[in-house]
This record gives sequence, structure tokens and C-alpha cells, in this order.
Amino acid sequence: MGYADGFDLIEDVAKNHDVVVEQINGRLMLVKREGQNRYVIAEYQPGGIWDRILGIKDQYYGVTTGFPDGYGQSVRGKTSLNRALNSGGTKLWEK
Repeated sequence: MGYADGFDLIEDVAKNHDVVVEQINGRLMLVKREGQNRYVIAEYQPGGIWDRILGIKDQYYGVTTGFPDGYGQSVRGKTSLNRALNSGGTKLWEK
């Protein structure tokens, strides 16, 4: 896929994404369109139990998955981005 490991894929898409889509389940989809589409799905994570006990309000987005389209992700020629938008997702930002 052109990446040394999954961390390289995540870093590349996070730094160089062209589109941000909020999926209907609340997750964010970051899309890098250059070449073959690449995706990172991030989910909002509330702080852990100790953060809540201690009153720390650390909340963040954690990566749920990352993948390139074309590796079992395209369905009938539609990219994951098209499927997310057609199923009720909202485009929040585009370069």
C-alpha cells in the first residue's frame, strides 16, 4: 500500500486530508484523495474513568480504523466517501 505500517497511513491521512465527513453514527471520516482514496475514521472519545473521577475533562478523537479504497472497501464502484454521503453523512470541510 506504500506505507511502512498502519501508523504511517494514519499520519499521512491526518496531515494531508482533503475532505472531512461526519458519518451518521457521529464518527469523522478524514479522506485523502490524492492517488487512490485513503480513509481514516475517528471517533470522539470521552476521558477514561479516572479522568471523570478526578474531574479532568480530557476528551479527544481516537482513530477507529484506516484503510485505502480498492482493498475490499469499494462496493459497485462507489467509494467509501460516496457511500457515507449517500447514507446521510454530512461533508463538514473540503479543500
